[in-house]
Amino acid sequence: MPKPSPADRAKFDQYVRDAEQSPENLAFLLDNLGERVDLDYSAASLVKAEAVYWRHVEKGEPTDLSDMNHFAQLLGQYLGRCIIHHTSAKWVQCEEQNPMFGQPAIDGFGGEEWDRIYPVHTALHLRDLPQEKPNFPGVRGQCVFATKLEKALAIHEKTQGPK
Repeated sequence: MPKPSPADRAKFDQYVRDAEQSPENLAFLLDNLGERVDLDYSAASLVKAEAVYWRHVEKGEPTDLSDMNHFAQLLGQYLGRCIIHHTSAKWVQCEEQNPMFGQPAIDGFGGEEWDRIYPVHTALHLRDLPQEKPNFPGVRGQCVFATKLEKALAIHEKTQGPK
């Protein structure tokens, strides 16, 4: 099985370093949007932060699409930090030959390889989920990231018990 290239490994390492700063970076972005969200690693904090994201998508603000992509990426990184905070999870680089090859994933909170969560993939497709996959978990309530956290916590509790 081929391994990720050194360039892929460098991107992964940078993503993980950035993810370590995601609570502060997300708080800074939210502050700049005039929003206060207590980023305490809870599902409620993900719901509130994602609600801000969707309000700005619906308003068409900020007008620069890259800003919304960055916002979604910060939500994904913060999701990863939330899962790590509550479980024995860690960042791993996907080496399976699938569309997520080379991407950072959260692993180690469940007992099966399919228990992994791919925050990058979710962040990249977040804006299109309501149209493309309206039945995706959390889409109807605009709480995709919180739903993923709750799923990870339920799997962790079931397979390994509380942290």
